[in-house]
Amino acid sequence: MIILEKVKKINNIIYANYYHNSEDDVGSFEYDVKSGRFKTIIYNKFDQKSVDEYGVPSYFFKAEDALKNMIKYDKYPSTYHYLWY
Repeated sequence: MIILEKVKKINNIIYANYYHNSEDDVGSFEYDVKSGRFKTIIYNKFDQKSVDEYGVPSYFFKAEDALKNMIKYDKYPSTYHYLWY
């Protein structure tokens, strides 16, 4: 499960924090809806370790999937739980 918190959409920019198991290991991002690109990504510690070791994040892709769902339905709750099991 991925949890997006502090989700805000201001104009065409979506801001959010994300974590997967621990609220102590939080990453964040800014996403430009108009361009369809991330303006900034700060991986949580777990994802950063995965990027350093394997070149890809482990859980950020699920945060991106959650973000795409919010955009699809044009709903931006302040907290969003995404399960894929």
